Amino acid sequence: MDVYVVGSASTVFQRWPDRDFGDLAEEVVRDALEDAAIGGMNAVERVWVGNCAMGVWGQANIRGQ
Repeated sequence: MDVYVVGSASTVFQRWPDRDFGDLAEEVVRDALEDAAIGGMNAVERVWVGNCAMGVWGQANIRGQ
């Protein structure tokens, strides 16, 4: 299987009391697709999201992402 890294993105590291993980993940995916010049959210079927350090706050993974 060929694997390609097509883009990357990150949210600003700060507290986001008015946003949930879904909002932040959507921002990152949109920005990564823009970085890769893919053409928007409807241009791909699936995305894989890497997440580090969530275990520090008791959430080892984000189900469904």
